[in-house]
Amino acid sequence: MVRTARPSDVYRLPPAPAEASSIHPPSPQPAKPRRRPPAWMAVAGVLALVLVIAGLVRGTTMANTGDAGLVDVVSEDQAIAALALYDAQAATMQRLRDKAAIYENPGPPEAVRIAASGSQRVQQALDDARALPNPDTRAAAYYNAGGHSRVVGQLVGVTQLAEAIALLSATHDSLYGGAGSIPLPEAYDRINNLLASRRGLPEPLALWGQALLEQMEDRNRAQQAATGRQASQRVWAATVRSLRPAAVRPLAAYLQTLPSVTIEGLRGHPVAGPGLRRLEQR
Repeated sequence: MVRTARPSDVYRLPPAPAEASSIHPPSPQPAKPRRRPPAWMAVAGVLALVLVIAGLVRGTTMANTGDAGLVDVVSEDQAIAALALYDAQAATMQRLRDKAAIYENPGPPEAVRIAASGSQRVQQALDDARALPNPDTRAAAYYNAGGHSRVVGQLVGVTQLAEAIALLSATHDSLYGGAGSIPLPEAYDRINNLLASRRGLPEPLALWGQALLEQMEDRNRAQQAATGRQASQRVWAATVRSLRPAAVRPLAAYLQTLPSVTIEGLRGHPVAGPGLRRLEQR
């Protein structure tokens, strides 16, 4: 029988590999000594890590507070000056309205003090605001509004009115009450000067002053003097109730352009805060 070739006869298997123990691996190369990084590199790495963490925290904080960020100090200074000017006017006018009953204790001299100090405060706030360099356009529109100078003039006029009432009232009390704080010869000269200069003196006060002069000349003018005194109360009350701060709309328009973070910061400011609250209560 003829022997048939097998696949193993045709395709010979490769010789078996040598035993692992007979193979000698190459000798390992000696390791190079590692160099330690300089100390400054370690410090720099720590600092970089701190900055990265701080940046992540800041980013998270800003994301949680909406448009929160650093306040523009220049813009904030302009807003403080604007609100200081508004508050100087509004606060003075409120105090004068609270003193609408001018003869209530402590009487007309207190009205003089409120009006005089208020006019000075408004003028100073106006000067400070207009002295700021490179103001925002809307802020400048408020600072430079002509109404502010008119308000200063009105408060000066109110001061003069209060001074006239104080003089006439003291003279009236000396003549009819015996408790006046001014000697009659001095009162006579001062009332003469008041009537000569007029200084915008309302007619009821001019008639009151004339009656007092004639009374000091030994002419009975008690009824005319009493009428003048009553009229002075009405004139004063009407005057102080007519006072209004200047340029409120331009101020509101300017404040609406400021970011909320600036507005919130102004609420706690000792000067701007009261002005902002008064404005919001209008």
